[in-house]
Order: sequence, then structure tokens, then C-alpha cells
Amino acid sequence: MQTSPEIVATHPSPLDPTPGLLRLTGPAASDFLQGQVTQDLRDLPVDYWTRAALCTAQGRVLALLKVLRVPDGLWLLMPAERVAPVRTHLQRFVLRTKVQLLAAAPLVVTVETGPTDLVATTAASHHAPVEWRGEARVLALSTNRRLVVSAAAAGQASVDPAGWAAWIQACVADEEPEVFTASAASWTPHMLAQDRWQAISLTKGCYTGQEIVARTHYLGKNKRRLERVHWATTDALPSPGAALDLPDGRRGEWVLGLTGAQGTDGLVVTTLPEAPTSA
Repeated sequence: MQTSPEIVATHPSPLDPTPGLLRLTGPAASDFLQGQVTQDLRDLPVDYWTRAALCTAQGRVLALLKVLRVPDGLWLLMPAERVAPVRTHLQRFVLRTKVQLLAAAPLVVTVETGPTDLVATTAASHHAPVEWRGEARVLALSTNRRLVVSAAAAGQASVDPAGWAAWIQACVADEEPEVFTASAASWTPHMLAQDRWQAISLTKGCYTGQEIVARTHYLGKNKRRLERVHWATTDALPSPGAALDLPDGRRGEWVLGLTGAQGTDGLVVTTLPEAPTSA
């Protein structure tokens, strides 16, 4: 994994990493979501979670989800700014299905960074158990990042800017992307390395965008990929999805990251480097 100097953010980020939550309840909640996302949810036990992508019919990612099964349904964790658009999108497919799409209240999602020995998803399994901390559920996204779902408290403090900078830097270090409103429907799951993050099932059957995702995998049609880049610029960060020039001259599209006195460290979607030609 590429390394870079520690970066202390000096510019405000144009993205809002605040996490949010959408609740799916009702007897058909699991079957309903099974037909909408890239992940196979049939073997997901209660109090386990998994990654999934919600796509358009053209296979473009609307949201990257952390899906947690609870006794009365499913919780979908994503950036807070994506909750309302995702709810509106999913509502179009509900029709007479026995499922309700509910706001998160009285729940709140916060982030944590720092080393942990909690169980994250591994190459051997696409799902992992939640860790209970009192009444709160903790999802270990990696050995250095966690999401905490707990009861909302009046006047609950938000994460300070330094905390958000640490979170974004940890996402970059893990090379795990995120999709925001500005970048929704910009990339396919493979462009965002969701195959590496075990968010794609190739055996689950039909879901929205499945034909494009399967074709990309089996025909090797993915010509762009997620890449971590560090360069010396200290300019203000672009918006997610914005095109930019990379240090090696390639063009890319900004996913997330941060910039500080020592430069910019971030994730981009870009074309594969050209292979060197033989003399």
C-alpha cells in the first residue's frame, strides 16, 4: 500500500463525511433489498453486517452501503447526505411490497479511528459480526476505522474537524472509497474496487444494474480503477467526482481525500498506466 507523509488538513473539505442511517422494516425487507444491491444478503445473520453497492440500471453506483441485519429488518449506513436520495430511489420499487423505509431516529451514527482488534470483514467472508458496547453496535470497517450506531442523545456533540480529517485520512490509507451526492452515478462498482471490498456477489441472481456489473467482471471491461495518489499541490480540494490532472499526466476523477501543508493525499478513479514499450 502506498504511503505518504502525515497530512494535517488546511482546507475545508467540499464533502460531508457525516454518516447517516436508513431503516428497512417489514417481513419483505430482506427480499426487497436483495433485488436492489450487489451483495447477497440471504446468509447475513442478525447482528452481522456487510458491504453492498446500490446501482442505477446502467450499473453506476448511487451509494456504497454498510448493511446491518437487526431483528426487525435491515439498517443501511451511508453518508448522511445520501440517505434522503437513496430513500426516494428505493421507494420507487416498493409498490405493494411489505417493507417500510424509515428515518434513523432515534439512532445516531458516529465514527472512530485508531487501532482496534475488533473483527472486520476478511477475504474468507463478506460479512462480520457487530461488537456490542453497552447498547451501541460497533462495525469495524478495518483495523483502524469503526462506525458506532447508538441511541440519539439530546445535544450530542458532533465530531470536530480534526476528527473528520483523521477519518478521511484513514479511509485514504485503507483505500476504501465513498460516494457522495456530487459523485453519485459516476462510477461502476469495479471502478470503486468493490470487488476487492467483497461488496459484489456474482452468484446471487438479478438486481438493478446486475447485467453491467457481471459483464464488467467476466469480460474484463473495466478500464478505470481506484488508485491512491499523493502530490505536492496544496490547492483547495475539488468536489467529489470532479476531473483533475494527476502528477503523472493522466486524467482522474476525485473520490475523497484531504490536502495540507505537505500536499494532497486522496483516492481517484483513473485509467490504468500505460505499459512501457520495448525498445
